[in-house]
Amino acid sequence: MSAARGREEGGDGRQHREDPGHQARGGRRHGTFEKDDLDHPEELVAALEDDFWLAAGFGALTPAALRSWVLHLTQARQSATRISRLKKARAKILRGEGLNDR
Repeated sequence: MSAARGREEGGDGRQHREDPGHQARGGRRHGTFEKDDLDHPEELVAALEDDFWLAAGFGALTPAALRSWVLHLTQARQSATRISRLKKARAKILRGEGLNDR
């Protein structure tokens, strides 16, 4: 909704105050997600079934780290790329790191 349109409808253009997904800091919108709302790619499921240590490390990740890895893997279009990304990620996952951790 534009500010002008908000004023036309009797408001002051500050629609965000009524929006429950709005965070005051920086005007960014943050939706809420279910804890496990992402589908895991079949390559990840197979790897977790075959590799006990990977499954243990993956299960110990924080929700944010878990989500970052799942998104990283699902963004690859080809199965070979997903497998390659998973092989490269294994060491970081075992250390309990997310995709962007240093």
